[in-house]
Amino acid sequence: MNETDIVIQVETVNLLGYDQDKKQWNVAVMLSSENDKFNVKLKFLLENTTYSYEYDQSFDHNLTVSLAIPDDQVLRWWPNGHGNQPLYQLNILNNGQLLDSRVLGFRTVELIQEAYGGGIKGRSFYFSINSKEIYIKGSNWVPPDAFQERVTDERFERLLGSVKQANMNMLRVWGGGIYERQEFYEIADRLGIMLWHDFMFACSL
Repeated sequence: MNETDIVIQVETVNLLGYDQDKKQWNVAVMLSSENDKFNVKLKFLLENTTYSYEYDQSFDHNLTVSLAIPDDQVLRWWPNGHGNQPLYQLNILNNGQLLDSRVLGFRTVELIQEAYGGGIKGRSFYFSINSKEIYIKGSNWVPPDAFQERVTDERFERLLGSVKQANMNMLRVWGGGIYERQEFYEIADRLGIMLWHDFMFACSL
């Protein structure tokens, strides 16, 4: 098979979690191709670090590659008001040719629900980010315009920048709205804005 006929699509890059014992971040990269079985020579490079990983095996339509990134290679991402938001670009190559790049922030997120005890009914409900309890300050996000083609990246920057300046650290994306395009999520990552995302139609009867 001619290499020029091979097309590989990077579907998702997901941060699965942090392995406390091994001190490493587990990342899953899912790829797909309409081509029949062929060999690949993949390389994963995390910019601004010395991390790299090579994968030289066969590819049959779908492939998931697991990466183990040492904790000492990266800095933690923090919500607005609690620290910085370092982001790292993961470059994915095949035979030296760039397939795609994705941006990652490394952080742990835990929802803490514990019984109060002492005769008090109910349980706690708060988030721990990087093992630090975070007080949530935020608002609701609704579509900025009824005509989505009028919502530019600059408008996202202005609105989300206002969220940051108001010292908020989370937005709830309203279930009666839409799934925003990728730029919205990337800007939120960069500004330290966490997202509580409703499923669409979650607010309907």
